[in-house]
This record gives sequence, C-alpha cells and structure tokens, in this order.
Amino acid sequence: MALLPSIFGSKRAISGRWFSSNSVKPDNRSLLSIRKWVTKRGAYVGFYKTKHGSWFGNIRRRGDRYRVYVKNPPVDVLKGHCKWICFQPGQKGWYEINLRISPKDNGDLISEVSSIIAYVERLFSEAYRLTVEH
Repeated sequence: MALLPSIFGSKRAISGRWFSSNSVKPDNRSLLSIRKWVTKRGAYVGFYKTKHGSWFGNIRRRGDRYRVYVKNPPVDVLKGHCKWICFQPGQKGWYEINLRISPKDNGDLISEVSSIIAYVERLFSEAYRLTVEH
C-alpha cells in the first residue's frame, strides 16, 4: 500500500520510492514587485498587465490621495464599463483614473500602490469580459 507524503515533512514510501514532503512557500512579494514597477521622479511607473495586454502607467501620491495614470488605455473596450466615467483624458494619450477612495493600509505605501495596480488590472479585465459577453 502506497502512503502519501505527510504534510509535516516526514518521508513516506510511495510506489517503493522515498519522497520528502516540502511545503509550498507562498509568494509574499507585493504586486508592485511582481510587476517590476519602479520609482522615478516621485512616481511609481510600470505596466498594468492582463491577459488582454499591458498598458504603461504611473501612480503618484499627493498628500493622502493618489493620482493614477495610464497611457493609451483600451478606450473602446473601457467605454462599456461603468467606471469609464472615472477616466479623464489628458495629453498625448494619457488618462487619469479618478479614484473615489484612495487605499489606506496603515501608511504602507507598497501595499497601497499594489492595491491600485490590482484595481486597474481588474477593471481592464472586467471591461474585456463585458465586451465578450455582449
């Protein structure tokens, strides 16, 4: 009878071989780090990424608020999303995304910026999903 690996790290026989059960370590890196965003001139810059594409953006903190920008977003797709009204066109293809509420994570800037990146990516994914459904 084959035994399965123990969740406590001991070795068990499976089909006549010995296996060491190693626990899977969670990835505790921030989305900011995973997406390789960097700081330049007081802003976080990088790409919002979904399975539908990637868009250059930047995030700036001004006081207790964040200013969120994206360059050349998929306008035709986003127009079908209820949050399209939050996108304000600027110059040279830039759009500012107005956040009704800025994230607050006890002053942890990396967590707050990661939350914004996740929000924008989710918004883009939802917009694409809505265009497929209609």
